[in-house]
Amino acid sequence: MSSRSHNAEQSQSKRRRVSAESGERSNSEDVESRHAEDEDPLSQASDNEEDDERAFHRATQGIVKSFQKHAEQENMPAEAGIIEEVRCTNFMCHDQLTVTLGPLINFIIGQNGSGKSAVLTALTLCLGGKATATNRGQNLKAFIKEGREFCVLSVKMKNQGSMAYKPEQYGDSIFAERHFNKAGASGFKLKDRNGKIVSTKKAELEDIVDAFALQLDNPMNVLTQDQARQFLNNSNPKEKYKFFLKGTQLENLNNDYKQIEHELEEQEAKAQTLLGDLKVYRKDYEKARDKAKRAGALEQLRAEEQKLGHQAIWAEIEGEERKLDELDTELGRISRLIEDRKVEAEAESEKFDQADQALNKANQELQERQAEVQPAKEEVEECRAKFQANTQVVLKHKVCYASFL
Repeated sequence: MSSRSHNAEQSQSKRRRVSAESGERSNSEDVESRHAEDEDPLSQASDNEEDDERAFHRATQGIVKSFQKHAEQENMPAEAGIIEEVRCTNFMCHDQLTVTLGPLINFIIGQNGSGKSAVLTALTLCLGGKATATNRGQNLKAFIKEGREFCVLSVKMKNQGSMAYKPEQYGDSIFAERHFNKAGASGFKLKDRNGKIVSTKKAELEDIVDAFALQLDNPMNVLTQDQARQFLNNSNPKEKYKFFLKGTQLENLNNDYKQIEHELEEQEAKAQTLLGDLKVYRKDYEKARDKAKRAGALEQLRAEEQKLGHQAIWAEIEGEERKLDELDTELGRISRLIEDRKVEAEAESEKFDQADQALNKANQELQERQAEVQPAKEEVEECRAKFQANTQVVLKHKVCYASFL
């Protein structure tokens, strides 16, 4: 089983070389056909037939040389993608089954009903194949052994050399494990060489199968009993050709071409629609670009306005700063004047204090003098009283004297 995948890779490389030669032939035919457009149609047809015959002869020689080259080489096992072991638990007629496979061709023999096909079926299911593809059951529950509740399948694959798949994660061996039960639950586990789970996603398993070219639906890789029986019973050329197309994957390639052609037609239809929309979008683009230009000019004017506004603010600030400087100058002058006035006030205050002291002293002296004058005033009053009394006496004496005379 492992050698089939290796031979399939070789056959794919051979088909690629033949297709390349046929591509070169088609290119040469195109060049020759362009030079022979004005020639006679009969001679042109004969030349095309001769070219086709020569191209077919060259392709045949290339295939023969390729087979001879590979025939002379020693059949060496591949370093990656080799199925090394298949394990089954509660699968079909097996309780526990472990089949260790060699690196090249393996033969599994046994009586009818002993479970030989179960190994190939387990391999198909464990590597992600559908239950219906095995022609042994319609669902996974049909493969669980009678009386059991679950089933576990495990496949060990070699993972070495330059074609190894993520060797830093899986190591030199990859274990693909699939488990399912009667309840319908199913899952995958991808483990490294030490049994550590690396992934549980089916997409990862599909990537591994693609990397190792394990084409489970290709009868050249996995040929079930039903397919072999059908091939032998319906051995007419048409069925053989269908089998050939399926085995070489030309059928898949043709389906891919049809799908690509269909998608290409859809894309061309979309392209035509988009071309119509492109004119509308282009007009909208022109309008938007004009608006963008006007908006850009407006933004520039706004920026200039903002700049001028900032300059006006700074100019106002500068004027206020000049006024502030003038006020500071005037404040300094007034402060100096105040200091001068303070000095003069202090001087006048000293003079006032001196005058006040002199006044107090004069008042005190006045009071002293008044105290000294009071007795003299009393004495004057007494003298005046005496003078008046004496004056009265004198007047009396004068009157008396006059009367006397």
